[in-house]
Amino acid sequence: MERYDPSKNSWETVASMSRSTLGVAVLAGELYALGGYDGQSYLRSVEKYIPKVKEWQLVAPMSRTRSCFAAAVLDGMIYAIGGYGPAHMNRYVMGRSLCPPGYQKTPLGSLINPSVPTRGTALPT
Repeated sequence: MERYDPSKNSWETVASMSRSTLGVAVLAGELYALGGYDGQSYLRSVEKYIPKVKEWQLVAPMSRTRSCFAAAVLDGMIYAIGGYGPAHMNRYVMGRSLCPPGYQKTPLGSLINPSVPTRGTALPT
């Protein structure tokens, strides 16, 4: 992973990660990398990047493998939307509560149509 510093107009490598086609979200000042593909397998693992120590830390995995999907944050939850895995397209929207008592996976419903690849973002209003 690289980080851009606009004050220096330069990039620097801050932490490596071996996955592609992942979902990314920022919540509570931490960067989350969700699912993706590691070159051999589709992933359901989730890692969060902690800037102060420049390290990735594993957190609870998603309920299914997911690649090429959208991730967004709304009301303290990370949403994983659409995408695909090794044998399926994902119609499911998965919410992940990051409030105490811990990391909870909450199925939120289904998309009307499976969607691949899915990209998107949520902006505060």
